[in-house]
Amino acid sequence: MIRNLCIALAAASLGMGCPGDTETTDDTDVDSDTVAPAARLVNVTGTTTNLLTGATAPEGLCATAVEPTLALDGGELTVLGQALVDADGKYDIKDVDLDQAPLAIFVVIDDCPDSTEDTVFPTGTGLASDSYADNVAGDTLNRDPFWFDNETAAGMNQSFALAGSTKTTADGVVIMFVLDEQGAPLPGATVSCAGEGCDALEAYYLDADPTDGLVTTEGSVNAATVAGIAALPGGPVGNYTATAEGKSFSSSLFGSIPGLAAVTAIQAE
Repeated sequence: MIRNLCIALAAASLGMGCPGDTETTDDTDVDSDTVAPAARLVNVTGTTTNLLTGATAPEGLCATAVEPTLALDGGELTVLGQALVDADGKYDIKDVDLDQAPLAIFVVIDDCPDSTEDTVFPTGTGLASDSYADNVAGDTLNRDPFWFDNETAAGMNQSFALAGSTKTTADGVVIMFVLDEQGAPLPGATVSCAGEGCDALEAYYLDADPTDGLVTTEGSVNAATVAGIAALPGGPVGNYTATAEGKSFSSSLFGSIPGLAAVTAIQAE
């Protein structure tokens, strides 16, 4: 999906002139009460890790900061900035405008738009707006995003089919980590959502043994989290939560975007 977007950011959105522009001046007095507040431009940094193996991403991939609001309603992702992933799996996206991200920021890891390779499935890891509500210009936000390759996506699709699903990662997939109070993966939890389309939600739970399918064990579909990870192909936009014995969870608005694996987490309170 990202490789089909226009990654060259509109210079005007960052307050810069375009090539060939001429500078003009206006001596008209400006009422200070009408001056727009300065943009909250921050850097978004982190280190990428593979969703299943923990390996860092190969050098030369692109990390793109996007805002998902329009895409959740069938439009395009709003691109806020982009940077290359280095040899250590690190990235540093400059001048991300928080005021253009009212819902969330996803850091999407993918092959770069000008790459001749098609090896990585676009995977976006979310940063909720309430986590940066108090940040100001010049701050640095950290988000360690996940990534996985097309081979893993194909394995997921095969596993979904074995479990009886007709949906694939092409429909978009929500990857949800269910965590305990300390942030450790929580086995034995289930995931659900409330909202339009949630009655048809397909929730599958990944385990550590891909030889019999990522979401099945000895031919039976996993009924709850094994490694604390749920996969929801084509997950509708809704308020997602988790259920586990003796645990309490809040809900959060989320949903899948076609062609993108959207990664989030629900943690016990």
